Amino acid sequence: MTEVSMQQVDDSNAETIEKVLKHREGIPGAIGPPTTAYNVEEKGDPNQGVEGKDPSELERQFLIKWVGWSHLHNTWESLKSLNGSNVKGIKKLENYIKKLDELEFWKSRADKEYIEHYDCEQEMNDELLDEYKKVERVIAHQVSREKNAAGEKAVEYLIKWACLPYSDCTWEDEGLIQQSFAQKIDEYYTRIESKTLPNKINAGMFTKKRPKFMKLEEMPDFLRPKVNPDLELRDYQLQGLNWLLHAWSRENSCILADEMGLGKTIQTISFLSSLFHLHDIHGPFLIVVPLSTMTGIFFNNLNQSLEEFY
Repeated sequence: MTEVSMQQVDDSNAETIEKVLKHREGIPGAIGPPTTAYNVEEKGDPNQGVEGKDPSELERQFLIKWVGWSHLHNTWESLKSLNGSNVKGIKKLENYIKKLDELEFWKSRADKEYIEHYDCEQEMNDELLDEYKKVERVIAHQVSREKNAAGEKAVEYLIKWACLPYSDCTWEDEGLIQQSFAQKIDEYYTRIESKTLPNKINAGMFTKKRPKFMKLEEMPDFLRPKVNPDLELRDYQLQGLNWLLHAWSRENSCILADEMGLGKTIQTISFLSSLFHLHDIHGPFLIVVPLSTMTGIFFNNLNQSLEEFY
């Protein structure tokens, strides 16, 4: 078993290990800030060429998620670099190494099918880690206290990361986000400047007398996807949309229920879109869904559709 030296950390500004994500046999010195995703993209991977090295020339390295930092700032570290940096949370590394020893013992005795299943799970986890480094949405911005290289006060953006909850949002430097996600910043300012964002004025329209119901005989153009305008609502889906609009116009509560896979999601999106385009009601809308669907198809489709309105 590899031993990790435990040391007393007095520095209150020391970085803290939140989680050890995975490990590798890497080139000695291919650790620290140069191994962050953005530095690798800009300057190249310091671990490049590891495949041609003799195993005896390599060292075990660990991918670290740091407390208070997004996955974009994950770094590869060795035992030596961690022990020499006075980082906090070193116990988590010790526990990870113990689990590695247990895993190696399990693999020496487990059936091949179980090992293949485990490897598939690890591949899925690696794909998720890549998603965690993608910007899903820019929520807010602020002027940083620190100045950039030009001597100007930089802008920071509050980032909602893909496949992670809002509790994991982080403030990131403008230059860093501009590198790969400039479009998300543009979308953010487009939303800010939009005249159809939900506000107190149009929210008051919910209290006015509802308009008379006008049946939709065919799917309106505003429901046609920009990517594929040839897609059509099915007859029963258009009927469901009309039913929702009719109930809304009469101020009646209703529940849209149907078999799984028949399009309740698209009917819900179409209903909100119809309120937006037909009655100039821009929201805000309260969407209540099970937690299990918050990162699923419903939430993603609904979010993307509402983005088109704004």
